[in-house]
Amino acid sequence: KPVPQMGPIPDLERIEWQGRKVIIVFDTNVTTDSKVAAARNELALELTSRGAIVQFVDMEPEANVNGIDDFLCLYGPGAGLGLLAKARPFDPSERIAKLAYSDYGNEQAFEYLYGKQFLFNHTSRVWMKWDGIRWVPDSLKLADRAMLDVAIVRKDSAAKLADEGSRKAALSSAFKLQN
Repeated sequence: KPVPQMGPIPDLERIEWQGRKVIIVFDTNVTTDSKVAAARNELALELTSRGAIVQFVDMEPEANVNGIDDFLCLYGPGAGLGLLAKARPFDPSERIAKLAYSDYGNEQAFEYLYGKQFLFNHTSRVWMKWDGIRWVPDSLKLADRAMLDVAIVRKDSAAKLADEGSRKAALSSAFKLQN
């Protein structure tokens, strides 16, 4: 009996994601089913962590249309291209804003954004970078640059918080991360 696979399929490793534009179009129930929405966000986070530029198309629910395939059958390829033209950028800060503003939350944010690109070798106490074939020492200190990028995303996420007290505490934490 086959064991169900969890997480991304290994075939994703065969694609060069860095800088690739990806438009994710889920079925219309993405707005009503939290599990479907979570799956879309996890896919977007996975592809973002690999360097992709991810966008979403939010399909409006309508009779006889559940997904893009139904939409194309009813309206044709021209309308499908019009739908893709309305794609909105995926904003990982939506997910990152919900993380605790602590060392652990910062670690989770780093993993969401860069987890597939870096790993820390505790034996040699060196950051390693995935070069597409193997892990190599991060001699250019790109992990440090990535952590600064995480700090910027955390700061931007904190600035969007509605509660003033939470916003101030989160901004303080994000600024500490930059130092």
